Amino acid sequence: MTGSFLVVWRWCHQPGEPGTQWTHGCPLGPQSAVLWCRVPSGRTVRTFQSTKRQVLFSVQSDAVPTRQQFAFFTADRKESTTESTSTYSQRLTDGLPTHSTPWPLGINLMLWTASPVANSDTTRLFQRLRTIGYSGVEVPLLDLEHLQPAALGRVCDDHDLWRTASTALPPGATFMDPTAHPAALAWIERVCAAAHDLGAPIVCGPLCAPVGELPGRPFTDALSWCAEGLHRAGEIALSHGIRLVLEPINRFESCVATTVDDAAVLLASARSAGLGLMADTFHMNIEERNPVAALSRHAPSLIHMHASENDRGPCGTGHVPWEELFDALSRTGYAGRIVVESFGDEVPQIARACCIWRDLAPSADALAVASATFLRETMARTR
Repeated sequence: MTGSFLVVWRWCHQPGEPGTQWTHGCPLGPQSAVLWCRVPSGRTVRTFQSTKRQVLFSVQSDAVPTRQQFAFFTADRKESTTESTSTYSQRLTDGLPTHSTPWPLGINLMLWTASPVANSDTTRLFQRLRTIGYSGVEVPLLDLEHLQPAALGRVCDDHDLWRTASTALPPGATFMDPTAHPAALAWIERVCAAAHDLGAPIVCGPLCAPVGELPGRPFTDALSWCAEGLHRAGEIALSHGIRLVLEPINRFESCVATTVDDAAVLLASARSAGLGLMADTFHMNIEERNPVAALSRHAPSLIHMHASENDRGPCGTGHVPWEELFDALSRTGYAGRIVVESFGDEVPQIARACCIWRDLAPSADALAVASATFLRETMARTR
């Protein structure tokens, strides 16, 4: 297997002379699990053995290996109890490549939870995300009853994480029907208030109707009603110092604003400074005839960007044309954030809603590490 390097929590390496064979060995704790083996080009895997307590990885190297070229990684589900958090974090950081990122890189917390709260599990998660290389998080604003936005914002601050927020309209709240506007606007009011307390300047999502509500092809009246409702939602957002960012989603989840072009037209009709436009590579892969051209047309006006592989797996493992997309963003002066958005079986209700029927990665953390590694490397080459 070639093209990248082994994904890790722990790393160890044994330097060798050019052309010599060398072997990695690493003891595993009771909570450890090997992720997968991916090796840089030009190296040949000789052996890969794994037991419950140890992993051995032997390669033939044509050059003196360094920890940037080679890293041996396993994934712990819990922090080691035999070393301090600072030592643990440093070991993680040492095992990852060091690339500058032209756009701030974050990740949506729905990969782990649909209802994040300020507790010790969240603190440990944020420590891992910072170590992996994420500078921000996207917080789902779905379960507003149990959300503690101010407290969660303080935990973000403690770990120097910027934040954005995502949401979706609940059943019975839609802008496609004027009789449902009050319910939709009441939800937007609550979401924007939570985002303000969280310290998130934007709230993104499919804001026209509940996901999966497909009444049929929208006609002129429905689109006009939607624009009117979005205008009022945008004004609510402005009153809280928030910007609502419309996410075009695919035809199987929405019957309106399924392409970036369509969403831009709808926003132009809505006419509110409290609204903005975003793009999501997963949905673009389904709906755009030419995703790169669509992104090039709208990148100067984009507020936000979701990075997601065509099957929702780790970025870089599918057929999304990442380098071309990042080149389009760079050429057109995109100045927003890049947020990884994927879903797994750790949140069953989200997995069902997003039709995730198979394992996309060995774990949520594995997907986060692989996506961050790939995106950082690719963005560094692009700009």
